[in-house]
Amino acid sequence: MAGMTHAMNTYVFGEPDAPLKNLQLSADGSQIRQKGTLKKGIEIPFEMVGTVGATPDGKIRIHPTQMKVAHLHVKGLLKLFGLDMAD
Repeated sequence: MAGMTHAMNTYVFGEPDAPLKNLQLSADGSQIRQKGTLKKGIEIPFEMVGTVGATPDGKIRIHPTQMKVAHLHVKGLLKLFGLDMAD
């Protein structure tokens, strides 16, 4: 997990204007937990739990199953607006 955390912070989201910062990845049973900061004008803490898989072209994909933004469960808020996490 330390290597993946380093790769995400350095290579995937290493640019100064990247939307995600301060990522921390850890194992959560058979899933992966990702914590960090989302930059949307202001910095907002987020936490996501998801399953790890591969795309057809060999890239790593994390499919979210749980999401919290600013310590609030996002699924209920999205449902209120008629959206889902894929949106």
